[in-house]
Amino acid sequence: MRLRKIIKAASAASLGVSGLILLGGYAWLYGWKWGSAPAANSSMQAEEVRLLQEFDTCLVSQAVQDNRAELRQTWALDEGLEVEDLTWVGELSLRLAADWLSKATYAPARESLHAFLSTGKAQENMTYLAFLALNKQDVPLFKLFVEKSLAAGSPHEREHLLFRIPGQESMPVAQRLELLDWMLSKGVMLTNRMSPYRFREVMAHSMSYTDDERGEILDWFLRHGYELDGIEAAALLLRQKQSVLPTWQKLVADGVLPPPPMELSPQYPSTAMQLAADNEHGAPEMVRWLLALGHGVHAEAPAVKGDWLQPLDACAQRIQYLSMGVSGEQDALLLRHLEVLEILLEHGAVPTELTREMLPFDAVVRQQFVELMQKHGHHITAGDNPYNACCVPE
Repeated sequence: MRLRKIIKAASAASLGVSGLILLGGYAWLYGWKWGSAPAANSSMQAEEVRLLQEFDTCLVSQAVQDNRAELRQTWALDEGLEVEDLTWVGELSLRLAADWLSKATYAPARESLHAFLSTGKAQENMTYLAFLALNKQDVPLFKLFVEKSLAAGSPHEREHLLFRIPGQESMPVAQRLELLDWMLSKGVMLTNRMSPYRFREVMAHSMSYTDDERGEILDWFLRHGYELDGIEAAALLLRQKQSVLPTWQKLVADGVLPPPPMELSPQYPSTAMQLAADNEHGAPEMVRWLLALGHGVHAEAPAVKGDWLQPLDACAQRIQYLSMGVSGEQDALLLRHLEVLEILLEHGAVPTELTREMLPFDAVVRQQFVELMQKHGHHITAGDNPYNACCVPE
């Protein structure tokens, strides 16, 4: 009888301890969300208070929901599954992981936000609050935090915000340019602290994933003091859509950038013409511009000889890849690459032994490819000696 009582007492104690642990864990994970924003300091304007209170609500609601959705989507992509395939255990695990990330990210921000609201004084991490506001696409709130950060925080942190603006995919390029101008008007300095590698990543993202296809953001940074040498600029711009070409040409004409060098080594084992011929978007106007600047159609740089593809073969390889998904009428992308191929042939490009290994897979495209070669005297499908060039190589 006594043993039974001891067992019951131990079980109750275990359940109680487990309950306390769960309650403590819940409080630790979600306690930062409890409570509302404090009363605003009398020095703050009504519009400022409204913006800050809305931001506080966003941190504990929408921001947390976005974290959960993003983590679930990332997990599904990594595992090659649909989001709906999650088991309840997986769903719970991902939710707890997302909520832990939210606590680590937003709890310090909310604490600073409340301190700012109640005292009206700038906090040390105002630039981080500005970063969160920028991600929220709330420009008035972003400007409020930036202005307040002038009294606290590092100038380098504010400069870091400049480089966050180009990546705002849903913000029109005109609005981003206005915001960059506004930042400079507030005394934010632009230096070369960001490495060329990271700078190229930021600019490539802006030109590839936003409405900045003409490279207006890159133009702004270069004209306001960021220094990028000719090799780095060419390596960046030769991979973009040819819609950036007028901006690039104007930068060269104004002396902001040097003309693209023929050889991009030692940083990149390539020539400018090879990158232009291999441009995944198809860039015949870029190829024509390089030719007008005196670039040849062969990989003449010692650093790119050997196994590296000649421009014509690089273009042929791209056409072969595109032809795998083609049937019937050709799309605009493939037609641009065929145009590049013809430009190279017109200026004396000669097929190599590799060229015959890169014939397009699609029968229609292959016929167009072969006919282009024959038009310029290269009988690519003939016997052991198929070449009969009509053009003098440059």
